[in-house]
Amino acid sequence: MHKKLTLNSRCMQLALAGALALSGSHAFAVDVNSVFNASVGRSDNILRTDDNQVEENLATVGIELDLLHESPRLSADVYVNADYIDDLDDSFDSDLEGGATAVVDYWFLLDRFGWNVQYNFGQQVFDPLAPIRPDNRENVSYLTTGPQVEFPIGSRFEFKANADWSDTSYEINPNDQTRLGGRVSIGRLLNAGRTISLVGSQERVEYDESLFTPDFDRRSVFLRFESINPRGTFTVDVGVNELELDGSDQTGDGTLFRLDWMRLLSDGVELTLGAGTRYSDQGDIFRFFQNAAFDLVDTENVSGVGSPFRNNFGSVIFSMEKPRTRIDLVALYSDEDYEFESTFDREVTQLNFLLGRDFTNRLFGEFGVDASEREFISVDRDDRDVQYTLSLGFRFSSALSSVLSYQHFTRSSNQGATEFDEDRVFLRVSYVPRWSRE
Repeated sequence: MHKKLTLNSRCMQLALAGALALSGSHAFAVDVNSVFNASVGRSDNILRTDDNQVEENLATVGIELDLLHESPRLSADVYVNADYIDDLDDSFDSDLEGGATAVVDYWFLLDRFGWNVQYNFGQQVFDPLAPIRPDNRENVSYLTTGPQVEFPIGSRFEFKANADWSDTSYEINPNDQTRLGGRVSIGRLLNAGRTISLVGSQERVEYDESLFTPDFDRRSVFLRFESINPRGTFTVDVGVNELELDGSDQTGDGTLFRLDWMRLLSDGVELTLGAGTRYSDQGDIFRFFQNAAFDLVDTENVSGVGSPFRNNFGSVIFSMEKPRTRIDLVALYSDEDYEFESTFDREVTQLNFLLGRDFTNRLFGEFGVDASEREFISVDRDDRDVQYTLSLGFRFSSALSSVLSYQHFTRSSNQGATEFDEDRVFLRVSYVPRWSRE
């Protein structure tokens, strides 16, 4: 499995190199934003246990990097956020924590025929009943690539089609899988910024070790209404989808519904709503969290279960960005109903709040709360996790800053033996290179 992760990384490198080569002799401008970090800290319960607590000193070095290129033929966005963590008292081995996302689109014929490559790399917990710690994380790698076609039919209709091959690799769980799928749509332009489309999709999912999880086919047919204007976007899908597992007489079918609404309420204030029901699997959920650039604490809600499930979900995201104040509020709900393996049924509720404030041009601070509840229906278990973060930072210059932070983690559960508390204190120094400041 480690070899597959390496192979996927190599494929992504080759894809990016190929895209750059295809850009030819045209000027290739890349926007680069980067931050280098180093920190030292201490945990009073690194094992996250209720008794026999172990203290640990920690040191980290890390990078946050964003590369962006936009041109008529080529668009590329590469984002990396990674930290190398060293447990100085050797409670755990040194480890790399973080993720990477890359999306590349190249158009051989402008707005007619192109090729897409997407790559995601990150971590998730492999035991959803255990707390996040270094020995309960595994690397996950996802690569998808394929052609895309678009062309108009008259003045008001448009045809779109794409096919893709995908590979998902897990470091520990035996859920490595490949996907082969395609989508076709015919859309009609209603008026400026508004379209309605008929969409059909088919996906085949095959596991490397089908002894553990049966292969399956997923099919969908739905109507899509989309509206785009300077103040926001609105997309709604309504239709049906079907799930068929190999070797089973059971076939799942039901309603497909997805709603995405984003509105710019005022300058710097944005509200996003999402809801829906569909057949999904943990590979889809992992890609969602990675694409949304959520932290590892959120990927605790991604389990290592390979089987597909009926997913009912909803989300509310509020953000405010003012000259001196930033507020982020995220509320998520997910109900996973495994129609063929009810043992894994669960409900997840999550709330994230962050308040950031610049007190002066140099002094700044943040306060955050991350709360989640996971109810495992069949095993009668209900876990509630809360993380509080308080930090105070100082900018020495436009390039150099430091942050002192305190974190408190707590888990309460109806299974008392799994409860724990942990306190962490960190001092972090960050450096922004010249090219990211210009």
